Amino acid sequence: WSPSQSLYLDVTEPIAPFIDSLPTSNVSVDLDGSTLTVFNRDTFQNGQKAFKGHAEPGSKVTLTVFDSLSPPGVLVKTVMAHAVDGSWSVVLSQQEWQGLSEGVIACKVKATDASGNISRESDPQRFYMDITPPTDPGIELSDSVVLRVNPQQATIRFLNLDDFQNGTWIHGTGEKGSTITLKINGNVVTSAIVVDSNNSWRFMLVNTPQKNWDQLIQDGPLNIEVVAIDAAKNTSQT
Repeated sequence: WSPSQSLYLDVTEPIAPFIDSLPTSNVSVDLDGSTLTVFNRDTFQNGQKAFKGHAEPGSKVTLTVFDSLSPPGVLVKTVMAHAVDGSWSVVLSQQEWQGLSEGVIACKVKATDASGNISRESDPQRFYMDITPPTDPGIELSDSVVLRVNPQQATIRFLNLDDFQNGTWIHGTGEKGSTITLKINGNVVTSAIVVDSNNSWRFMLVNTPQKNWDQLIQDGPLNIEVVAIDAAKNTSQT
């Protein structure tokens, strides 16, 4: 008889891993009847960019992240689950994120145990990626505002008392659906102007007892600024 040998039989697949948290912000969007959290530019630059979850302790976790293109852009990352509690975490670099197309992103995980048995894949989870700030908004004053030439021969616009009391339009361009915040001399006049489907917006600057803008705006130069914020809370340049 030959010497006996021992074998260890393991034909049981590991339990399916799952994803606990996604690298998203507290912003959400409604899309095709579903509410998806958003991975926006602030999260991309400053936030928590890790996928986290649990799997069979000591197993190898494979995370697959893919976008909505056809064929999709795909990222595959592997990490070992903690030997005791099975926790795992995967962080994508900014370069890896930029390799995915903006829009709906889906992700799923599977686990491989020490014997090479592979679990079933987890149910996919989805979120929305938008890391592009809106286009910088443009701004113009109403054509009714008086044009004059100062002693240095520079053309400047003047608001007089009649303009201020009866109202003058401030208007401009921006990314459709974004929200415009308008500041004059550093003071927020409004943050509720929505850019229309023609990429245009307008706001009437008029003094009322309720607004008391005459306390904010004094005679002299007026510095008018606008900034746009899109649905993902990405912010344009001023």
